[in-house]
Amino acid sequence: MPREPLQRGDTMDDLERLALRPAEAARILGISARTLWSWTRRGVVPYVHVGRIVRYPRAALEAWLAEQAARHSAPESEAEGSADE
Repeated sequence: MPREPLQRGDTMDDLERLALRPAEAARILGISARTLWSWTRRGVVPYVHVGRIVRYPRAALEAWLAEQAARHSAPESEAEGSADE
């Protein structure tokens, strides 16, 4: 669904943010802010600097999470094969 163009008087609370603040990203991922900072420093999660501010692009986090889920879930054929043994 295309995003609506910004209108005069719109606030970021009225719109879906493209990039999240650290507390928002941690809450959405279901992790602590401390864990998020640790992952950020190690380059585990996608982030960008906007000047000196760290932000987490929503689309990049969603793609990263989907990649993590795919990497850590067993393929159906392996799951079915282990049940037969």
